[in-house]
Parts: sequence; C-alpha cells; structure tokens
Amino acid sequence: MPVDSGKHQQVMKRRTLRKHRAGGTAGHHHHVYVVLLEPAAGKLRRVQRANPARVPEQPCVYVGMTGLTPEERFANHKQGIKDAWLVKRYGVRLLPELFVHLNPMPFEAASQMEKDLADSNRFVQRRARLIMEADNRGWNIATHRYPVQALRLGNKLTILALSGETVVDYSLKSKKVFAKEQLFVAGYCNQVVCYIPTKKILAEGGYEAVENMIYYGMPGPFKNNVEEKVFAAIATVMQQVGVQQNARKK
Repeated sequence: MPVDSGKHQQVMKRRTLRKHRAGGTAGHHHHVYVVLLEPAAGKLRRVQRANPARVPEQPCVYVGMTGLTPEERFANHKQGIKDAWLVKRYGVRLLPELFVHLNPMPFEAASQMEKDLADSNRFVQRRARLIMEADNRGWNIATHRYPVQALRLGNKLTILALSGETVVDYSLKSKKVFAKEQLFVAGYCNQVVCYIPTKKILAEGGYEAVENMIYYGMPGPFKNNVEEKVFAAIATVMQQVGVQQNARKK
C-alpha cells in the first residue's frame, strides 16, 4: 500500500516583551530585585491583607524594581532614602539567586517583571523567570515554529498531525475543506507547548487563548493571524501527499 508523507513548519508570532529589548542590553539599566524579610513581617495584618494567598511556611519577600543596582537600592532602603517601610524595618538581605540572571532590562520589561515575580501565582513567577532567561540568552521568543505533518495511506485515508493542544475548530474546518478525503486529525503531535487557538477564540480570550500560556511557561498570546498560518501549513502538507481541497462553488 503506497504511503505518502509531507511535513511543513510554520512560524507563528506571539505578542511578547521582546519588543522592549530589541536594541540589546547595552543601554538597559533597570533591575528587578528580591529582598528576604524577617519572619515577623509575614505576621503583620497589613501584609496578610495584601497577600491573602501567601503560604505561611514559606519565606516572606519583597519584590521591587530600580534604576540603580539592587545593592544600591537595598542600601537606600535600609538608610531611609526613598525607602519602603517594610524593607527598612524588616529587610534582611538580597536574594540574588532569584533575580541576577534576569537583569538588566528596559523600564517596560522591568515593570512587568516586578508584577509577575510578586504575583501570588507561582506559575506566573515561573513564567516570568523563563521568559527573561530565554531572552537574556538571545533566544527568539517572539516566534514559534509549528510543525504540521500529513501521512496518506492508499488514496483515501490521510492522517493530519498537528502540534500542541489544538482547539477542535482546526479538525472541523480541515474535514470540511477536505471533505472528499477520509481525514483523521490528531493533536499533540511532535511537540506540546501550549493551546493553539483560532482567531475567534483569541477574540473571546480566556484560558485557551491567554491563561494557558502561564502554565506552559510560554509568552503570548499568539497574534490574530495564527489560524491563517496554521491552515496555510495544513494546505501545504495536504497538497504534498496529493489531497486536493474541495472545489469552490462559483
């Protein structure tokens, strides 16, 4: 039985912080920093109200951003120079292992990183660190290479292999476009990096469009042309294995 296969990689763009770092790090002088606080700080009612999801067994920390070096900013806190009262009174020391690999960065990126590192959701914190680590290494996190494959068995059955957690719309539309073919559409092929949404789902927002990126440690969300790019790749591999699209009605 003849078997034909086709493979194509589509490059899809994401909305990321990389645009803030396009000019390299030479002119960047903003830093995020983390300060270990005395255990007594976590018992303050004011702190507990501001951090209802805090785990008492874990260390209490302060996250900030500065145009100075973290060391200079921490010293200023302790000396009462534009200080945060919590750091001045309860600050013990810096925790460089949590931030040194992220710095330096431009103001916009530092502002977002400060929020993410201070977020009570540990997955948001993890994603923030992963994004900045990848960017500091020069990896292009603004795009994602998306493999698509097709395998045709005989002249009637084709397996269409899509990467990631593709939403059901891709299967439904593919079977409609290639209605004359017995088409089996499979997700989770080659790589699973996040949900792959359609333009409609991106507009709706929610978990499949935005929030899942947090737990996968991915920047995002994808741009609105993600659906167009995926279907362009599908058309390419289907053509490679000899499957034609339905004729358009005039």
